[in-house]
Amino acid sequence: MDERTGRAYWFRPRASYDEASVVKLNLAEAVLWEAQRQGRWLTPVEQRLITSMIQHSDNDATSALWRALDFGQALGDYNRLLGLRGTTLDPGGAWGLTRTTVSDQLALLREIRSRTSHLAARSRVYLQNQLADVEEDQRWGVSAGTPPGAHIRLKDGWLPLPTHGWRVNSVGQVLTPDVDYDIAVLTTDNGTEAEGIAAVAAVSRVVYRALSMEGAAVRSTRVR
Repeated sequence: MDERTGRAYWFRPRASYDEASVVKLNLAEAVLWEAQRQGRWLTPVEQRLITSMIQHSDNDATSALWRALDFGQALGDYNRLLGLRGTTLDPGGAWGLTRTTVSDQLALLREIRSRTSHLAARSRVYLQNQLADVEEDQRWGVSAGTPPGAHIRLKDGWLPLPTHGWRVNSVGQVLTPDVDYDIAVLTTDNGTEAEGIAAVAAVSRVVYRALSMEGAAVRSTRVR
């Protein structure tokens, strides 16, 4: 989703994928929404768990927040509020096996930046900062191909299963002087984790190159 033009570009937008750790963005939003509903800010414990979950992809922190959300039921309530029709909880209760679509992931990314979001401004800024501070070795995926100095907010996910191989996903936001866009890349059937990361990176490079060329042309026209 190109935030400067409002144009959206899709490939299989409603195909369903296992989320792996990108579900953690959805969980963080739901925790913030629940706190808002209760008329309060996050507790110190919630803040610590969200930081561990987003910045370090800590699974124990994720499970703790999953339990706090009534084993995902409050997550489902939040998603229904947003109208996310393609995101469904795992019947067995595994948060990493939540199913989603790229269109739903883009809707979640919009929630952390749009003034019409269900999340308050403080919540949006808080989560933007969390995604911007993901530890260095987990900043692959939709950051690929972007130049030094680009402002990247992202969450990656990876999960091997006996059938359909590695699930490797990356969602986030890319901001430079020439571009401002939300992007979600979900993959399955990868033979290895490295193969999945390479696939996501290839998509990221194509998207950045295309939108940055368009953005630079627009900026040049305005300067003149």
